[in-house]
Amino acid sequence: MPTQILFPLLATLLFLNAAQAQEHEKSVNAPAPVSLTKEERAWLNKHKKIKIAYDGELPPYSFADKSGNIKGVAVEIVSLLAQRLGIQFETYPHVAWSKVYKDAVTTDKVDVVATMVNRPERLIWFNFTKPYINKTLVVVVRSDNKEISARSDINGKKVALFKDYKYINRVLKEFPKIKPVFVNSLTDGLQAVSKGKSEAAVIFSGAGYFLKNDPKYADLKIAAFYDYNIFNESMAVRKDWPLLATILQKGLDSISEEEKQNIFDKWVPPLPEADIKTAAAKTDQPIYHAQDEEIEPVTEKPAIPQHLLIKAAAAVTSALILLGLWTYALRRPGNRKNNRYHNLDTDNS
Repeated sequence: MPTQILFPLLATLLFLNAAQAQEHEKSVNAPAPVSLTKEERAWLNKHKKIKIAYDGELPPYSFADKSGNIKGVAVEIVSLLAQRLGIQFETYPHVAWSKVYKDAVTTDKVDVVATMVNRPERLIWFNFTKPYINKTLVVVVRSDNKEISARSDINGKKVALFKDYKYINRVLKEFPKIKPVFVNSLTDGLQAVSKGKSEAAVIFSGAGYFLKNDPKYADLKIAAFYDYNIFNESMAVRKDWPLLATILQKGLDSISEEEKQNIFDKWVPPLPEADIKTAAAKTDQPIYHAQDEEIEPVTEKPAIPQHLLIKAAAAVTSALILLGLWTYALRRPGNRKNNRYHNLDTDNS
């Protein structure tokens, strides 16, 4: 066979073999398909779009950039779920936590909240997946600060704290001599330290994302752990869609540890090689309680359903009047979620 024909033929064969080997490797390493029941697949076929809301003030887990686009760990996890489950997620336009929470509880505008701590009182309104994001509280100081290297060193200092998070109550109880500087966001806390308005900030370890990527915070460092891997974020699904919570959990279970780690490495830089004992000394009580993650401002909490108040008042008068008022309340339009709250409360009493 002439050389001018042989060489191109061999090159073509080598190319085809390499391509075949690459495709084989992809198929071997590809994630196994998510196994759904007929009922679950039928449910997804019926619900083509799922409205999902993000906390836009939780960087780097979920946050709105300067253009208003939502980014972060949770967004990438949801993107994987969309691919593997064939779900079309529609992002809810509001990102303020108080607005997201209120609308998820009181309306049908939100089907899923991407990140929420599973607290007992929230089970009235939501089904939760298992936690898929763990957050650590850290102490951030200026790089030239030599006085704070452990959690106990913040006592007596000016410390930036999130004013809309309950953990601050326990920080203040544990270290009563703290001079609190209340801030609205993680970046506000970092700026308070950078500009000298506070000597430290007790904030989530996601601050490391900004310390690494934003020159404005080049003068800051993580000095110590406060509590380690204690705030656990789950996906919260509207209560009347339990099947969706099961489906999402199967999707989360299909994400390998390597895939999760790759996402976290992108958004959450490794924490400093600090002695983990600084997170909770033997004589200290860790501050964590699951219910202490977020505060829902009193003005943003859903009001107690009116028919519950009617029920309580009517019960004093007579059971017959109570039954009539209860039936009337259940038939009122627009009370789907309030009625569900009513029924659950009754069943558990």
